[in-house]
Order: sequence, then C-alpha cells, then structure tokens
Amino acid sequence: MLDARLGVLGERRNDYTNAVASLQAFLGGLEELRGQALRERAEAEREVRAHPDSGQAHVRSGNVAFERFRLEDADESYARALELLPPGENLLRQDVEVARVYLRVLTREHAKGLELARAFLEAHPESPYRGRMRYYRGYLLQDAGSDTEARQVLAELVRDEPGSIWGREARDLLAGLGG
Repeated sequence: MLDARLGVLGERRNDYTNAVASLQAFLGGLEELRGQALRERAEAEREVRAHPDSGQAHVRSGNVAFERFRLEDADESYARALELLPPGENLLRQDVEVARVYLRVLTREHAKGLELARAFLEAHPESPYRGRMRYYRGYLLQDAGSDTEARQVLAELVRDEPGSIWGREARDLLAGLGG
C-alpha cells in the first residue's frame, strides 16, 4: 500500500514538474512577444522621427499601435497620415479611414464612428470597402440602440451584397435584431 501511495505521489510530482515547465515556456514566449512588440514600436517611432511628413510612416505607426491595442495612439497616427497622404494614395487613404471607423466600433464611440462612416460612404461611392463600412454603420447604429435604423442599413446591405462577407455578417446581425 505504501508503495502504491509513493507511486501516486511520484506521478503527481511529475505532473507538477511538467506543469511548471509548460508555464515557464509560456512565460518565456510572452517575454519574447513583448520584446518584439517593443522593437516594432521603437522602429515605427524612429521611422516617424526620420520622416515626419511621410503619411506612410504614420500609417505604420498607427498599425503598430493598433496591434498593441493602443487605440488612441493608433487614431492619432491615422489622423496624421490622412493629413499627409497624397490624393494619389486613394486606396491606402480608404484603408486608414476604415481603420478609424473600426476603432470607433471597438471603443463604442457611436457618434464619431457614424460621422466618419457617413463621410466615407459619401466620398467613396465605388470603394471596395463600401460593404464593410455599411456593416460598421449598421453595427454602430444597433450598438447605440437605434435598432430601426440599423435594420434598414443592414437590410439594404443584405439586399445589395447578399454573397459578400459583409452581406452575410449583416444578415447574422439582422437575425439577432429580429429582422
């Protein structure tokens, strides 16, 4: 009986040793990711310092901030990028505008997100991002409690783009609204 108990204790010790080793490996991986994030942030900041009038440098800085969930910094970088990007960079400008609206979805800044979405849709009627922006607009309306208007926006998106990812997402959101 004593041998059986010692055997069980030995197995538990092995289990704990393995768990500790796994935790140490996980923490080491986190430290590596943190180091990578700090290097990317420093590189983006150097790029902006070296090229303060480069819209692309500010886009990169915004992307790095966004990936690190520093949303206010990301928005500031994106706003500066839009001031600096030349008109010929239309698709990159649209990408940045979409990112700024998505930031409002994440932070639940409904009024600002709806304002940016409206301006985007008016300025870029043929944009490849139009479906996404219409979905964000419907989502923001729904999240703000404007269910009737959200249903209308989402139903139009489903009607106009039934096979697109954004049309399908709109259909799912509509189902949740009972529409």
